[in-house]
Amino acid sequence: MTREEILNKAIYIQFPANYTNYTNYNIPGKEINKLPLPEPGMMYDGYNLNDNHFTTKYHREFVIPLINKLLNLNFKENNFILDKRTYKDYDLSIYKPLQEFKFDIFGYTANEQVEDVDWNFLSNSKIKSPFITSYHALYAYPHQCSRIINRTISSNRKLFISGDSQMIPDIAFLACLFKELWYFDNRNKLNLTYKWSETNFTDVLIELNCLPISSYTDNF
Repeated sequence: MTREEILNKAIYIQFPANYTNYTNYNIPGKEINKLPLPEPGMMYDGYNLNDNHFTTKYHREFVIPLINKLLNLNFKENNFILDKRTYKDYDLSIYKPLQEFKFDIFGYTANEQVEDVDWNFLSNSKIKSPFITSYHALYAYPHQCSRIINRTISSNRKLFISGDSQMIPDIAFLACLFKELWYFDNRNKLNLTYKWSETNFTDVLIELNCLPISSYTDNF
């Protein structure tokens, strides 16, 4: 696919910038589906490097239902359990599938490939960095570009996500529902066009938050 074809197919969602405001974006011909302003306590207030992020409860109550609606997913909550995780007093619990899945993962930023791994691998980053917190570690390749192939699912749907770290709590969950999931947070500005240009994506999701629009629509 070309970049233009990807953007033509894209569905846009937007996180609030904080408790009270949204960044102003205007994308001609496209509706921006805004997530609701969070209630008090639905951001990680006081959590170093994470007070801009939304709690995993916010994701379960608002983000996942919106994506489920927009992408017409066959999400059934009773197919998942709540994997309870915490860091100090902060709740980081996420949906864990009851079914056992096997995945292959391509870490394009890290230049590595891992085959035949389970959901626990997907949802626990091994990256060692002072900027990778327990929140970031909810996905194997936070702040990077990666591709997940679900070897178990029979669906042929392939999802491309361009976004930032707000999507981290949802990646391992969404990988259970798609044959492929490409998640690009290309803050290193790598030229990866040759990686995705031969893939025909059935679904495209662009997640907006507070960066310049080009960070989401041009930087992949």
